[in-house]
Amino acid sequence: MSSYLTFLATPAVKQVSKKPIFGEPYTSIGSLFGVIGFWVYQEGGVLGYYLRDIPNLLAKLALPPEITVINEARIIGEIKELSSSVESRLKACKDEEKTLFHLYTFEELRKIGIDVSLGPLNKNLRNLREKVNAEFAGNVMRMAFIEGIAFGFNFPEEFAIYWDNTYRIRPDSEWQEWRQRGIILSEKQHRLELNEAIVELAEGAIIWNENQSPKMLDPNDINVLKGIIEANRTG
Repeated sequence: MSSYLTFLATPAVKQVSKKPIFGEPYTSIGSLFGVIGFWVYQEGGVLGYYLRDIPNLLAKLALPPEITVINEARIIGEIKELSSSVESRLKACKDEEKTLFHLYTFEELRKIGIDVSLGPLNKNLRNLREKVNAEFAGNVMRMAFIEGIAFGFNFPEEFAIYWDNTYRIRPDSEWQEWRQRGIILSEKQHRLELNEAIVELAEGAIIWNENQSPKMLDPNDINVLKGIIEANRTG
């Protein structure tokens, strides 16, 4: 049985992972924090945001890999306890642009001595190409996911602001400058509304559950997700 996190992360992991002829799969520091970590952080944020009033369903979808027993009170308790960590991150980044990229990727890289905001002035940019193994990447991925959930759950209004800023369309020159800093970004910008992301995640949860044995979600959970999809679908 795979976790919902594994389901969500698989496309990003496949996108940036390399498998040598000999040895274990690996990715780079830049790809880990700029693609995998960033992706599951934002997806976790959406999850915490739209399920903040449905804790039993949130607990099932937030369940870490390798854990099969759902302890709702413990999972939600840990998400609430992470509120202070999220608040500290927000304060540390208060003078930066309010995007999820600045809040997660820039901040995580800064912790390991890579300040991408300095551009070529940061001599450690070359470390973005440093290889990391699957075990390390998995630990980063799991932490990014739960911290993202805690952000959306505990600070929903702030999360919505950060989401909108992250997906606003920027001048192409600014976008290309971001890419040239050494972090992997999509070549093309894509405006993704928060309600669209909610629909995608809810639909993904239903697909994920269909492939699980035993099923993690009960019929009531599925009906709740379908209601969320209907309420957030536009057009």
